[in-house]
Order: sequence, then structure tokens, then C-alpha cells
Amino acid sequence: MKLRLSFIIGCTVLFISANSQFRLGFQASGLKLPASAGNYGMSFGPGVDLSYSPDESKIEYYFNGAYFLPATSVGTGLVYDNNSSSSEATLTQKTSLIGLSLGARYFFTDRTENDFNAYAAANANFVFGNTTSSYSNVPQGYSPAYNDGSSGKSSQVMVGLGIGAEYNLGSGNIFAEAQIRFPASSYNSRTGYADDVQIPAHPWFSVGYRFSFGGGNGY
Repeated sequence: MKLRLSFIIGCTVLFISANSQFRLGFQASGLKLPASAGNYGMSFGPGVDLSYSPDESKIEYYFNGAYFLPATSVGTGLVYDNNSSSSEATLTQKTSLIGLSLGARYFFTDRTENDFNAYAAANANFVFGNTTSSYSNVPQGYSPAYNDGSSGKSSQVMVGLGIGAEYNLGSGNIFAEAQIRFPASSYNSRTGYADDVQIPAHPWFSVGYRFSFGGGNGY
């Protein structure tokens, strides 16, 4: 019985491999948090993309992971004295993000017949953030509500919608993709701070190269 089950599983794996296309991609990604999140500049980082599609299918399913180097926001924050009176000081925040995505791409053309192919993408994103805060120019006798250099972690589910295009170079495809990512909940889980702060909708883009392997047609 075990031998028969192993044989069936082995045949199934071979069939899927022979009639499917797998791709491994490496990318450089960027995003821009809007002004409502702080005065952040662009954030960039590396990423990987693993995708699968049935042979000759226009639909591709994928997993994507990206790490974004810390982006800096400089603004003002409240500080307090012993009588709970408030004043302002310079607040510098540095935020790094990790994004994990599960999604699908729909290609508008037949990838087995065309070198250039455009597609639409949709995905669910799991975003994990880490923010460190520091204060400067603090008036004498005042101090921040949180320890200087404190950090907070956040996580949130988001939904991404976008478009992309790729060009077949033989062993793989060079690609570019752009998305808008929207929060899927009204708040996130945030530790290290007294309140919950939503990660707002933001643009996201990536460029890179996807290598083809498996038993498909090599698109």
C-alpha cells in the first residue's frame, strides 16, 4: 500500500513538473509611504519571486518576498515636562519593512508566441515594519513620552493591484512591475507604542529578472 501510494505521488509530481512552468526571480523594489505616514523618502531593497503556472496558461501564481531598507522621516514630536506641559522637539523616525505576498498574474498575450508580454497582477500582502524614533533639540526640562531611541514593530494585511511587463531573453525574462497597495484592515497590530497606526495606501514597484525552469515551454 505504501509502495503504491509513493508511486502515485511520484507520478503526480513528474506529471506536474513535465506540464508546468516554474520561475525564480530576483528583483530590486521600491516604495513611497505618503505624507500621512510621515515625511519619508523613497525606500529601496532586494526581493525574490517564485512563480508557477500550468503549461501554456495565461495565469501565473506566485510568492514574493522583499526587504526595504530603512527610510527616514524628520518632523516634530511632543515632549513633556514634570507638570505634563507639552512642547515640540525634532523627531527622527527610521522605518524598515518586510513584505510577503501571495498572488496571481494574468498575461494578456500568449507567452509561447511573444517575447514581449504585459500582465495584470493582484495579491495579498503581509507587511511587517520596524520603526526607531529619536529626539533632538529638546527644550531644557522636557523629555519625550517614550525613551529616546525606542523602537516599535507593526504588521498589517494589505491588498495590491498592479500592472507589469516582461521581455523574453531566452533563459528568462527581464521585467518591470508597478502596484498600488491598499490596507485591508482599519488598523494594524503595533507594539512599543500606545496607539495603533495604519500603514496607508502606497505605490510599489520592482524591476528584475525571472529565470525559467521546469518542464514547460520556457517562457
